[in-house]
Amino acid sequence: MNNVQIIKTNNIPTYAVWVLPYQDYKKLSRQLSQEAETETIPHEVVSYMVDHDCSIVKAWRVCLKKTQKEIAAKLGITQGSYSSIENSKTNQKATLEKLAAALEISPAQLDIYE
Repeated sequence: MNNVQIIKTNNIPTYAVWVLPYQDYKKLSRQLSQEAETETIPHEVVSYMVDHDCSIVKAWRVCLKKTQKEIAAKLGITQGSYSSIENSKTNQKATLEKLAAALEISPAQLDIYE
């Protein structure tokens, strides 16, 4: 089965279009949309980080309307320990992965230098 369709203008080929079933298109579109959402950092988060000269971890937490105590509880640590992590200039990859899970975002969304 040929899934490529050639579109012509004045009998000259101008476009080649890959044709796929509509259900496959919807599934692929949904997957791409979800991937795009998980890999971006909202303007609100970046603005808070810049305006308040704080870490991206703190900016995410504030924008998600969570307290340090709530996130610390999800991580199984004290609020004081969480505060130290939140105010750190750098965190280990494993720490960022745990923070991302607690904030319900992707680890890439905590890595602004990637």
